Amino acid sequence: MTSVGLNLLYSDSSSYPISGIQIALLAAIVFLLLLISLSLWVLTRSVSRPLNLISRSVEAITAGDFE
Repeated sequence: MTSVGLNLLYSDSSSYPISGIQIALLAAIVFLLLLISLSLWVLTRSVSRPLNLISRSVEAITAGDFE
C-alpha cells in the first residue's frame, strides 16, 4: 500500500488586494441597500400619512366637532 501525502495550501487573503470588480459590486450593493430602504420609507409614509389623517378626522367627528 502506498502512502499518499496530504498537502494543505494556505493563502493569506491579506496579500490579495480588492479588485475593481469587487469594489464596483460592493458599491452597487450599498447603493441598492440605500435605495431599497429609502423606497420602503417613502412607501410607509405614503400609507401611514393618509391613515393618520383619517384617524384624526374620525376622532374629531366622535368628539362632536363637525367643522
